[in-house]
Amino acid sequence: GASIPAPRPVDASMQPPPLRAAPARNAPKPLSWEIMRFLESNDMALQRHMQARQHAYEMLTRRVCTAWPFAEVVVYGSMRTGLCTPLSDIDIAVLNAPAASPVQLINYVHAMIKDAPNVISMTSLPHAQTPLLRLQYAAAVNPVAGQHAGPHGHGTGATIVIEIDISVCVGYNHSGLA
Repeated sequence: GASIPAPRPVDASMQPPPLRAAPARNAPKPLSWEIMRFLESNDMALQRHMQARQHAYEMLTRRVCTAWPFAEVVVYGSMRTGLCTPLSDIDIAVLNAPAASPVQLINYVHAMIKDAPNVISMTSLPHAQTPLLRLQYAAAVNPVAGQHAGPHGHGTGATIVIEIDISVCVGYNHSGLA
């Protein structure tokens, strides 16, 4: 009989082409309109919140990098991948922090930002699988023009609460997404 050929070794350099979804055929127009309206609404709301989110990110970066000049503060998760909604949190990783235990690092970051304006609550989770500091940051936005109302929320507009999760790594190896 015929013998079964031995399997060939896998060539790691061979990469299949990226998967692509087939275009929807005969999609109902009302559904596609609803999806487009949702995306437009989501994008407009995100744009209104973006300056407030940027302000929160800059405040954290200034405080961390002032204390740890060699650290790098990066965004990951849905904000990084572009899959966020106005209710999404901001996932932040502090990379290249000084050598210390995860509990100490979370406590250090807590001390750095505990008196920051607009921080309305903080919860340390130093013993989680990925130790982190979870905080809520209040910021005012103008619902019409999308202008951030300033660090203390002065001006006319809505106040939004931005959830921020901060993890800290001694090196550059972070296990978060994106």
